[in-house]
Amino acid sequence: MSKVMRRGVRWFLSIAMLGSLASAAVLWVVTTRPYDPAQHKAPTVDVAARGFPTYRDAVLVLNYHDVSSSGTSPYTVTPTAFAAHLDALRKAGFHSIRLADLQALVAGRPVKLPARPCCSATASPRSRSSSPARSRSRTSRAIT
Repeated sequence: MSKVMRRGVRWFLSIAMLGSLASAAVLWVVTTRPYDPAQHKAPTVDVAARGFPTYRDAVLVLNYHDVSSSGTSPYTVTPTAFAAHLDALRKAGFHSIRLADLQALVAGRPVKLPARPCCSATASPRSRSSSPARSRSRTSRAIT
């Protein structure tokens, strides 16, 4: 085999090896993103409600970064998805509590809570400009 041919074979094998490593890396990245909405269909509300744990002697606290139909952040939840989350919580038997009740519970004061309590909050810049208490109370009324 000539020197030029051996060099060509080595070059071809090197390129093939780099190509296969690059393909493996891309495949690994794509398949190890379990919460990528483009890869997985969201479960229906009924399926999601059945899968909730019981959270015995605990309060489920949900914190949303942003609820908006025009958000560009990957942490933005659309109002439709947010409503589906609240519907799943309601169907799973959760009842919302006020932030004041949660604060009293953390402070050790006696608080009467429903069987499956939950509390939600948003942390978007838009929600900070309006009253956070009003935002939370609207969310609380939506669950119960």
